[in-house]
Amino acid sequence: MFQTQLRTQFHKKYLLNLAVFFAIFSLLNLTPFCTPYQCNEALAATNLISGGSFENNISDYWGIWQREGSERTYELYRAYDSPFGYGSYSAAIDALGSPEEPFSAVLSSKVGKNKFAIETGSNYFLVFHAKASQNLDIITYLERADDYSAITLFEARNITTDWQKYIITFSPTVSTNSLLAFVFGDMPAGATLFLDGVQLLKDDFTIGTAEVKGYIGDTDKYIKISGIANFNLEDIEIEVPYFDNAAGIITTLRSNPERMSANGVYFDLNIGTFAGIGRVYISGGYVGEFNYNILTKITEFHPAVIRADSDVVVMGSGFIPDQTRTFLVLNKINNEHGVEQVWVPYNTIDSNLTQMSFQLPDGVVSGKMYAQTSFIQTNGEEKINKSSSLSYKLKPIIYATDWSQRGYEQVGDKLLIYGKGFGRSPSVVFYNNAGKKVDTKKASLLEAADTELIEVATTNKTNSFTIVVLSEGVESDQSGFLSFLAKPKFSLIKSKYNRTMNGSQEKIPAAKVGEEITLSGEGFKPNADSFTAVEFQGLYERILVTVNEEKIDQNGKWVKVIVPNMAQNGYLNVIVNGQGSNYHPIEIIPTVTEIFPQPTIIPGETMIVSGYGIGDNINLAKIHFNLGNNNKISVTPYAIDASETEVDVYFTAPLAMSSQYTSINLQYDRWQDNGDSVLNVNPNITSASINMDNKILTIRGYGFSIKPKENVITYMYADEGQTVINPKVKMLGVYPTEDGQEIRIKILDDYYFGYVTVTVGDLTSNEANFGPINIHNIARRIEYVESVGQVMGVLYISGYNFGPEGGVLVGDHWADVHYRSNFFIIAVIDQAYVYDNPVIVARP
Repeated sequence: MFQTQLRTQFHKKYLLNLAVFFAIFSLLNLTPFCTPYQCNEALAATNLISGGSFENNISDYWGIWQREGSERTYELYRAYDSPFGYGSYSAAIDALGSPEEPFSAVLSSKVGKNKFAIETGSNYFLVFHAKASQNLDIITYLERADDYSAITLFEARNITTDWQKYIITFSPTVSTNSLLAFVFGDMPAGATLFLDGVQLLKDDFTIGTAEVKGYIGDTDKYIKISGIANFNLEDIEIEVPYFDNAAGIITTLRSNPERMSANGVYFDLNIGTFAGIGRVYISGGYVGEFNYNILTKITEFHPAVIRADSDVVVMGSGFIPDQTRTFLVLNKINNEHGVEQVWVPYNTIDSNLTQMSFQLPDGVVSGKMYAQTSFIQTNGEEKINKSSSLSYKLKPIIYATDWSQRGYEQVGDKLLIYGKGFGRSPSVVFYNNAGKKVDTKKASLLEAADTELIEVATTNKTNSFTIVVLSEGVESDQSGFLSFLAKPKFSLIKSKYNRTMNGSQEKIPAAKVGEEITLSGEGFKPNADSFTAVEFQGLYERILVTVNEEKIDQNGKWVKVIVPNMAQNGYLNVIVNGQGSNYHPIEIIPTVTEIFPQPTIIPGETMIVSGYGIGDNINLAKIHFNLGNNNKISVTPYAIDASETEVDVYFTAPLAMSSQYTSINLQYDRWQDNGDSVLNVNPNITSASINMDNKILTIRGYGFSIKPKENVITYMYADEGQTVINPKVKMLGVYPTEDGQEIRIKILDDYYFGYVTVTVGDLTSNEANFGPINIHNIARRIEYVESVGQVMGVLYISGYNFGPEGGVLVGDHWADVHYRSNFFIIAVIDQAYVYDNPVIVARP
C-alpha cells in the first residue's frame, strides 16, 4: 500500500510535466527514437540490470505497478520470441481495456534483486530491444529505490512492430540506489509489448591504443577499446582529419570500422585523410582520441630532370593540406657557396592529397629530395615524419650572357653567364655552328643569389660557337644566341639634324624618313658570301635594311643608308657577316603625310593625322595648332593606330580654331615636323549673350576669322519675321578661349534682344538668340519621377532665352534640371520645396 501511495503521488506530480513534454515533442515533429548515431555519450561495459534477458523467472526481477483505481488488466509473462543474439525468450506485456494516462502502469526492476547503485556526475546508458503488436509509445527513466521519485529525465520512444535496438542516455541527479522503470499505461487495447536484452551500462570506455601508424592504403589498423563486446560496427565511429575535395576544405571524416573484435576495432587508412588527432565515438558520443599518424611517402616526381626555373610535381601520399605542415626538402647553395637543406612549402595540392607542386627556390642544386610532414600529437608535442629520399638532377637554365669586361670580346676572353641550376662546380661546353663539341672548360661560381652567375674563359679553338652549362652531368638547352666572330665597330652617325642632350655636350643625331644618313666605323665591308645591313628600331620590331654594295666604303670605314618608312626613335647597329656591332642612338623627326577630314575641320570632333616618325606612346605625342596672332594650342591624342606603312594619330580638334588661319604641326618626343598644314573651319555659334550693364554682346563658337573685320555680323529682332536690323555697334575683337572663340561687340543704341549670325567669306553660321531670361509661366506638380524612382516635386517652366545650360533655384534650393531648351525647362526637386519662391532660371 505504501509503495502504491508513493508512486501515485510521484506520478501525479510529474504528469503535468510529461504532458508538456509530449506537447513540445509533437510541435517539433520529433521522432521519439534514438539511433546509435543520435545518442550523446558512449555506452559503458558493466551491466547493472539483472534478468534483462528474461531467460529465467521474470517475477524474480521485474514487477508491474498499477495505479490504484485503474480498470485495465495487464499480464507480464515470458514470450517465445527474441531478437537475434539475445537468448530464446523475451518479456511480454498484454494490455486489456481502454488506454489510460501513461503513468497508470509501470514495469519496474524489483527492489529485492534488481536495484543498483548509481552516482551523480556519471552517465549511464540504457540499451534494450523492443517491439509491439502495433505501434505504441513507452517512457523510461531511473527512479529512487526508496521513494520511487524520478532522478533522471523522462525518455519517450516509439516502439514499432519490428525488433529494434534502443540506446538512451541517463544522467542521474543524485547518488543512490535506483530502479529502472518502463511506463506503458496508454498502450492500445489488445496490444502486446515485447522487451529483451535490457542493459544499464556505466560509461567507462577506455582507448588502449595511443597511436595508429601507417601509409595511406594500409588496412586492418587496430584500435583497442575496452567494453565494446556488446556493440555493433554501426554503433562505433572513427573520426580522422580529412580533406573534402568537393568543398576544398579541411574537415574530419567519420566512418564505421571495417570489422571489430571483443576488445577493439579494425579500420583502413583511406585516401583523403592525413595525419593528426583521431577520435572514437560510440553511439555518437565521444570516447577518446589517439594519434592518427599517416606516414609520408614520395614515389616519383615530374619532370624526371627538373628545370631550375620551373615547378616540380611530387607524387606520393601522407601529405597534409597545410603549407605550414608539409614541405619538400631539397639541397641549395648557401651564401658561403656550401650546400644546405631548404624546406619548401607546396604551391598546390590535389584533392586526393597524392600530388603536390613546389616552386624551386633560388640556388637549388642536384641531390636528394624527401617530403616532411608534421602534426601536433595528443600530448601537445610535434610529430615529424620524413619520407624516403629520391635522387634528382637539375637542368641548368641560361637567362643571359655578357662579356666580363667591356672591350674584351675576342676569343679567350671571359664570359659572364646568368641563370639557375649551375651547381657548385659547373662547366661550360662549347659547340661549333655544326653542333659539334669543340671544348669544355671549368667555370667559376660568382653569385648564388636570386640569379646565379658564373664566369668562364671562352674557347680559343673557334671564333664561332654556342655554349651550354654542364652541371652534375646535365647540360642546359643548346642555343645559338652567342656568336663570336669579330664584331664590327660603329662610331658615328652623320645626319642633317641633331640636338644636344640636356645636361651634357653629347649630340643625338636626327633624320626624317627617306633621308640618307652616313654611318662611320670599322669593319663594315662584308665577305663575298655575306652582306652588310643596318638595323633601325621599328614600332614593334627591328627593321633590317640591307645596304647596296655601292653604298659601302671599300675600306669598310662607312656605309650610307636611307631611313625606312616605319623607323622609330631608337638605336642603330650595323650587321656584318651576321655579327652585330655596338649601338648608337638616332631620333626620327615626324613627317605629316595626310590630315582628315578634308577640306573642312569641325572643332570638337575627331581629327586624324597620318605620317612617319611617330611611335605608339601616346604620352609622347602632341599636336600643335597655330591659331594666328601668336596664339597656340597644343592637344594630346586619345589614340594612336599603327599599320605596316604609316601611323594614324587620333585627337579632338580644339574649339578655338579660326576659319582660315589655323595651321597644324605634329610632335613626337623631342621633334616636330616643320611643315605647316593650313586648316579650313566653318563658322559656328555655340551661344550668345549680352551684358546689360555694359551692353557688350559676346558671341561664342569657333570658325570665326581672327581678323575682326572679316566676321560679318547679322542682327535680327526676335520676332516671327526675323527682322534684320542695323544697330549702332562697335567691334571689340576676336579672342581665343578654352571653349573656342569669342567675338565681342559693344552695342551703342537700345538694341539688346534678338538673334545674330556670323558670316566669314561665303560661309554663314547658325543663328543664336541672346537677351535677358524671361519666365512666362511656371506649373508645379507632385508626381512620380521614373528616372529618380520616387515621388518628387516637378516644375514645368516656359519662357525665353534660357540657353542650353544652367541651373534652376527654387527658394533656397537648387533643383535638378532634367530637360532644358531656350524656351522650356523641366526641373525636379524634393516635394517639400516645390512651392518655394522665388524661382530663378540661371545661365552660365
